[in-house]
Formats: sequence, C-alpha cells, structure tokens
Amino acid sequence: MFSGINDLILHPDAFFERVSQEKINLIPPLAIVGAGILFTLLPLVFTFIYYSLTASHTLHNILWWGMIGYYLRCFSVIPLVIWGILSIGTYGISRIFDGKGSLSATVQNT
Repeated sequence: MFSGINDLILHPDAFFERVSQEKINLIPPLAIVGAGILFTLLPLVFTFIYYSLTASHTLHNILWWGMIGYYLRCFSVIPLVIWGILSIGTYGISRIFDGKGSLSATVQNT
C-alpha cells in the first residue's frame, strides 16, 4: 500500500501507467461508499430502538417517518448522486482534454 503512495508522490508517471493497466473493479469503491452509508445510518438504528421503547404518540410517528426520510436522503442517496456527478464531470473534463479513459474507470477512481 505504501509503495503505491510513494510511487504516486515520487514517480507519478509509473504509478498512473500501472493503475491504467489494472482491471476495472467497481466492488471496492461500492464497498467503501456502502460502509460509509451504513456508518452514517447508525444513529437512525439507535433512534429506532429508543423510539420503539418509549414513544406511542401520533406526533412522534409523523416526526419519526420524517426523520427516516431525512436520514435516507442525506446519508444514502445524496452521496451516491454526488459520486455520480463528480464521476461524470471528471470524465467530461477528461474528454475535453482528449483523455482516453473509460467512464467505468473514472467512476472507480473517483
């Protein structure tokens, strides 16, 4: 791992040549984003446990479902949309400057 970082800093041409020859695999970036989504949704789980033990009012039900929508929107949908926008934007800039990489490789590296 650290040799890759050293190559990136000291020999960027060799690093990017090696990286461009690797097979495209979207599983690791999806796992990283998925782990981030799960980690940020943990407060929702703990709130659900607390709510299920204490609340029984209709107002709490409305606030609860509103909070679920907020958490799902902010911590799961929005990061995926931002990842897509950044990937497509980076791919577009690459194409403007005659880049040769594929969109899937750009998504993987973004």
